[in-house]
Amino acid sequence: MLTLDTPHRHLLAVGLSLFPLAAHADCMTAQDLLAGVMIENGAETPKVELHLRTGPDTVSDWVPTDTGAVARTDRLYGVYTTQEATTKDGAGWETNYQITFDDPAAVPPPVPELNWTAKAVFFDGFDKIDVIVSYSLGKEDTITVDGCPYRVLPVEMTLQQFGDDATPVDPEIGRQLYFPDLGTSTYVNYVLPNVSEHDDRPPPRRIYRRP
Repeated sequence: MLTLDTPHRHLLAVGLSLFPLAAHADCMTAQDLLAGVMIENGAETPKVELHLRTGPDTVSDWVPTDTGAVARTDRLYGVYTTQEATTKDGAGWETNYQITFDDPAAVPPPVPELNWTAKAVFFDGFDKIDVIVSYSLGKEDTITVDGCPYRVLPVEMTLQQFGDDATPVDPEIGRQLYFPDLGTSTYVNYVLPNVSEHDDRPPPRRIYRRP
């Protein structure tokens, strides 16, 4: 099993070729996160994410980036983002950002139609900033991937920063698709203030066990 400190030479060798494809996909469950679950989106040039349980309440995913690196995102309960980092050599990680909730014990398990807001500290690798983070989970639906039905919940995360005069600035908005049957989320898009182009990803077309 890969750990937070050693995902790496293997992951880079596998990840930078967009991961090997499985010959046949069984229906995955949360138990499969212990060995690894691959989620491939439906883009013409798909992103293939490797999802692993890396702690009692933490799921991490790794995905090759367009720059030849591998990005790792850590999420509590597979939903609430706490860190994103990248590596190019499989040894050292560069932190893109960290989100530390004021009361981590109060982070709720994800359920349909949950709305939750918390104070947090956002660290971009240079500065620590007080922010307010809000999560909104939608109604449960079911999608079929590789012939397998999976329950899904749309997730929207809002990260609110404030100006020098404590006035709210335009928030960052991230969207995910949470799979209760798997206990993990896949990225949909992220909207940054004053940025017109976003990295939108279609829903998954394949979910399979890590080869």
